[in-house]
Amino acid sequence: QGNLVAIYANNTLAMANANINFNNSSTVNVAVTANAANKRANVEFSVNENIRVEELTLSFDGGGLVLTTGDSNVYYTAPYSGTIDAWYLTGNPSGNLVLDVWKRAGAIPVNANTIVGSEKPTLTSAQLANDISLSTWTTTITRGDILGFEIESVSLVTKATLVLRILRT
Repeated sequence: QGNLVAIYANNTLAMANANINFNNSSTVNVAVTANAANKRANVEFSVNENIRVEELTLSFDGGGLVLTTGDSNVYYTAPYSGTIDAWYLTGNPSGNLVLDVWKRAGAIPVNANTIVGSEKPTLTSAQLANDISLSTWTTTITRGDILGFEIESVSLVTKATLVLRILRT
């Protein structure tokens, strides 16, 4: 979208005020605003949210048996800073499952390092659940933070996948 872009030759305005916007929904937005009065062009860049989205996927597999409760002994070191903005949980077969997520800077996290508040990833006689508000979570992660995962309670579920959606900053 847009109209003319201001062009200057030898510090003389060759074209009038103009605005031009390039929007590529899969990469970067670029907005150029030229101002004939002060002979400047302002350029703004913004990265679309879908470029910043990372998904941390964790699988829990009981090898055909119901999952075991306790520390999963699966740890993830964040290679970037960001904000967790949603979780998605699937389980098979349909059943009950409650997970906890822990975070600690520079060390293996433990139960006291929970970040989920009252919104633990939970299946209740179901195979699918999600939460996209996370109003009680500590959602900020810093590069180098270590995340840990615990199966707090389970019945019937032999396999589960937890996806944390993270917006990189």
